[in-house]
Amino acid sequence: MIEVGDAVFQKKSSVDINFSSDEPTDFPVGLQISEKYNVVYVVTQHGFIHVFDIESGTFIFRDRISKETVFLSCQQESNGGIVAVTRTGQVCAAFYISVRFDICR
Repeated sequence: MIEVGDAVFQKKSSVDINFSSDEPTDFPVGLQISEKYNVVYVVTQHGFIHVFDIESGTFIFRDRISKETVFLSCQQESNGGIVAVTRTGQVCAAFYISVRFDICR
């Protein structure tokens, strides 16, 4: 990860994303940054959310937010989280609070 532009943050990190062995064809469909919690959310097509520390790239958490195919995700600025929409129209919201996730299914 590297900040682009007039950056004070000049640190680069390369991080592998470990996908579920149950879903070998899974891949990222969204990446959002939470300035509130200093984390990066990676949402995958098969409904998983991966959370990484923004500065170090350290893996924090992974969970499944939907069993349906996710095709869209965006930042939810009001709580520092994300909103994801599935192929069936299901809306999933996730946000990071200390070391706990609240996931709407």
